[in-house]
Amino acid sequence: MTVAGSRYGLRVPVGNWIARAATRYLAGAGRTAARELVLELRRRQAAPPAHPVPPPRLTAAAYAAWWCGVVALVLVILNVDLLLPNGLRGGLRVALGAVLLPAGFSLAFDSGRLRPLLVARFPRRGRRLLVGAGLRLLGIVWIGAGAFDLLRGIRDLT
Repeated sequence: MTVAGSRYGLRVPVGNWIARAATRYLAGAGRTAARELVLELRRRQAAPPAHPVPPPRLTAAAYAAWWCGVVALVLVILNVDLLLPNGLRGGLRVALGAVLLPAGFSLAFDSGRLRPLLVARFPRRGRRLLVGAGLRLLGIVWIGAGAFDLLRGIRDLT
C-alpha cells in the first residue's frame, strides 16, 4: 500500500512513512510502535478478502428468483388473470401472490443473503448503496402486490 508523497508524484510506502514519522517524533518508543503498525499493516494486506466470492449456483438461483418476481409483478400489474376463465383466475392470483410474497420478504428484510448477491454486479460503492436501497423498496412493493393478489385469489376461490 502506498501514498502519494508530494506534488511531484513520488510514491512512498505507508510502512516507511509511518516508521520515519515515528522515528523523528517519538524516538525509541516510536520505533517499537512503528514496527507494530507496519507488521499489522502487512498482516492486513496478506489476509484474504473479507467477503468470499459466492458460488455460481447460488448467484444463478438469486437471479432466477429475482426474475421470477419481476415477471410475477408484471403479470399482477397487467391483470393478466382477467383473460382467464373464472375458475382459473383465483388459482393464478394465489400462485402469483405465493411467488411475490417470499421474494419480497427476502429482498426487503433478509439483507444478508439475496440482496448482496444481486448488488455484487455493480462495481462502485455508491451504485451499490443506491441499488441496495432500490431493491429493498422493490421488495416492499412485491410484498404489497403479493398480499393483494393472494387475498384476491383466496376471495375468488371461496
